[in-house]
Amino acid sequence: MISLGIIGTNWITKQFVKATDETKAFGLTNVYSRTEQKAQEFIDDLGKRDISISTDLKKFFKEDFDTVYIASPNALHFIQAK
Repeated sequence: MISLGIIGTNWITKQFVKATDETKAFGLTNVYSRTEQKAQEFIDDLGKRDISISTDLKKFFKEDFDTVYIASPNALHFIQAK
């Protein structure tokens, strides 16, 4: 299974995670959000457990996952990926 980290907790991210769940090839392990509350609400809405939350991007990228989905506003993609 490919472990998945995501940046952003909006509606498109929820759709993405639901789609990856259907493949059975991915497992969400890490969520980055600007606030812990938003990240927790996102995880709860998906019915997930044991997902790490980061509010610091540098710490997020030190977590253990195989791939990352960047779902923040487009203007932030480069700086977050860099």
